[in-house]
Amino acid sequence: MARRQRVIDEDQKLELLQRMEAGETVSKLADEVGISRQRLTSGVINSDSAVI
Repeated sequence: MARRQRVIDEDQKLELLQRMEAGETVSKLADEVGISRQRLTSGVINSDSAVI
């Protein structure tokens, strides 16, 4: 069974970026959001897409 993609809205994306800039680790944030560290970095940091 395929897993459903987690959708991060623009407000959440901005909050995650601000928290990363403030020094929180990507791993910690990914755990809180419920996605992998790799998806967080590719979906939020490196992409304009909010679907991760």
